[in-house]
Amino acid sequence: MAGRLRAVIALLGSGCALPPGSLTTPTVHIHPPAPPEVVASEKMKEHLQAAVFAPASLGRPPTGTTPGEVHEQEPVTDLLTQAATCLKRGQELQAAAYLEQYLREQPQAHLFRIQVAEIYHRHEEYPRAQLHYEYFLWHLPPQPREPLGSYAVLAHTRLREYALARQDEFAEAYHRGAGLLLLALSAREMHPQLADELLGQARQALAQAQSMRPNHPLLIARRIEMHELSGHIIAASWERRASQRYPLPTAIIPALPCE
Repeated sequence: MAGRLRAVIALLGSGCALPPGSLTTPTVHIHPPAPPEVVASEKMKEHLQAAVFAPASLGRPPTGTTPGEVHEQEPVTDLLTQAATCLKRGQELQAAAYLEQYLREQPQAHLFRIQVAEIYHRHEEYPRAQLHYEYFLWHLPPQPREPLGSYAVLAHTRLREYALARQDEFAEAYHRGAGLLLLALSAREMHPQLADELLGQARQALAQAQSMRPNHPLLIARRIEMHELSGHIIAASWERRASQRYPLPTAIIPALPCE
C-alpha cells in the first residue's frame, strides 16, 4: 500500500516532475526493473504541445520511425527474441521498436505495452510514450486486477504529468481523477477509510474536468465508475443515459505532433 500512497502524492502534487522512485517501473520477462527518472518538464512541454486525443482504427499501429532491422513480417516469437537481445545490450529504443511490432499483433499484451511506454518516457520520447500509455489504458478491462491496476495508476500519473507540461487543464484533472479512482477501488476492502478519502479526491478532480468538458465520453465513463463505487445507483443510471448520447468512439489515441 505504501507504493500506492506515493502514487497519490504524485497525482495530487502541483508540479510536473515525479519524485525519484515514487512509482515502480513495470517488470516483464524480457526486461529487469529500472526506476523511472525525474522528467525535465520544459522539454516535455516542447514535445507535447500538439499531443491531443484523436479517433483512429483499433488496428492502426503507432506512428513514427522504426529502426531498419525491424521487419513487417517478422514472426512474433522472433520479435520478442530480438527485443530481449537488444535489452541485454542496453539498446532500449531498438527493443521498443521490436515490441511495437509485436503489439500490432497482440494489442492486449498489457505488460509489454507499459514497458514500451516507460522506455520512451526514460528516453524523453514523450509523444510516443503518451501514445502507448493511452493505448495501455484503452485496452485494459474494467476494474483491472494487480499488477495491471498499479500500472494503470502509473499511466494516469504520467499522462497527468504530460498534461501539466502542455497546460491542458482538462486532461490534468481527468487523469488525476481517474488515477485516484483506481486507487480508491483497490483500497476499499483493506483500507475503507483511505478509500473514502481517495474517492472524495477523485470526485473533486472529475468535477473539475466536468466543468470544462461535461460531455467527454471518457469522463462520463469514469463518473459512472465513481457513482457505482460510491453506491449512488440513480446517479450512475443518469450518467449511463448520457453515455448513450455521447458514446465512446471506436478507439482513442493521442495524435503525434507533425514533424
